[in-house]
Amino acid sequence: MWEVLSRQIPYDEVSNPMKIMFNVLRGMRPDTGPDSLSRQIPGRDTLVCLMTCGWTANTDQRPSFLECLLELEPMVMKYTEIDFLVAVLQIKKSRHARLSWMQAHHSVVRSMLRQFPSYRRNLITDLQTS
Repeated sequence: MWEVLSRQIPYDEVSNPMKIMFNVLRGMRPDTGPDSLSRQIPGRDTLVCLMTCGWTANTDQRPSFLECLLELEPMVMKYTEIDFLVAVLQIKKSRHARLSWMQAHHSVVRSMLRQFPSYRRNLITDLQTS
């Protein structure tokens, strides 16, 4: 969600994916301030709240899918199909950039995939859906 709202790749400045993993385990998350997520984003406060609640370490404290739907429905109803298609295209471009980054950092990514099977499953799912 942060990637879509900011139109940036999270932790793009970090060259070692292992650092990202350890920072996330320590509770570090991407910046949600106005420098990263413009105040011009429609529904920004609701989206930031949902996103940061989803980052909570305790999975029981994260919002359920139904809670997310209830929060997002009033916002979604304001947009046309064209708006959604444009958003999907932006997401596709972002995924392409992430895959390019992984290709550039091939050996580190390969090492991570061997060490962390769940990361590998998520990556394979991402590749199959893009």
